[in-house]
Amino acid sequence: MTRFLALFRITSICLLSFTIIGCANLSPKSARIIQTTPFGSEMKLQFEETTYGGPCLPLPIPYRYTSTNWIYVARTQGEVDANDITISYARYGSHSFNPIYNIEGHVRFEPGFVTVNLAFPIYVVDHRFPFWRNGKYPLVTD
Repeated sequence: MTRFLALFRITSICLLSFTIIGCANLSPKSARIIQTTPFGSEMKLQFEETTYGGPCLPLPIPYRYTSTNWIYVARTQGEVDANDITISYARYGSHSFNPIYNIEGHVRFEPGFVTVNLAFPIYVVDHRFPFWRNGKYPLVTD
């Protein structure tokens, strides 16, 4: 009986911590050049996120969704420095378009792929936060 109670306690603690903390896995899905805008060539980054547990999903059931970010680059060849990149969570021309400035890093175009390696400023402390969508995306062409 004591062994059962110990196992029950450990299982309960693990499930409770999993429910409170949760975890997520991001996978780059695709990058697509859409159009040219005043901010540069518009690139649609799509990624798949799988989430387990956490405060917004109290049961440890996997939840998967696809999300999009928009990156605007001065050119679509070679390595593009952060000075020539604009990021937004909404597309140019939409009412919620809000470009993010003062980023560091680069976007590298390779045959068939785009590698994103960017960081944002955190204004409370003197620190940079990695762009959680960093990764190597297959470049889709129409």
